[in-house]
Amino acid sequence: MKKSFSEDVQKLLIEMEYRNYSPRSVISYCQTMQAMENRLFKRLSEIKEADLKRYLHELITQKKCSNSSINQHISAYKIFVQDILKQDWESIRINRPRRVQKLPVVLSLGFYGARKFKSTLLSQPTKSISHPF
Repeated sequence: MKKSFSEDVQKLLIEMEYRNYSPRSVISYCQTMQAMENRLFKRLSEIKEADLKRYLHELITQKKCSNSSINQHISAYKIFVQDILKQDWESIRINRPRRVQKLPVVLSLGFYGARKFKSTLLSQPTKSISHPF
């Protein structure tokens, strides 16, 4: 599996293994960076902030990638920039996508179901350890 990666992605792989990342995370990050290299036709070390933003925009708009997938691309690129290229990450302005707000699922018994549920609870004896009677 390691032989199919480019030289820059191999460096990322070695760095992540050295830092004791999970094998699945290592392969996943390397695959995302290899896909980015292939799509942009540039080595990972030659990819600039504008290239990354354009690639991420393409993933979001055309491929409809999830927020977690976009975050994975950003995180993998961040490791490469900080730990392999030894560049300052703060100078690169990449904002992560906002988290999707989901409403909680509320189970409802309805009017008659709730009355029946209440009456069942009230008619059952309490099983309390402090009051055995």
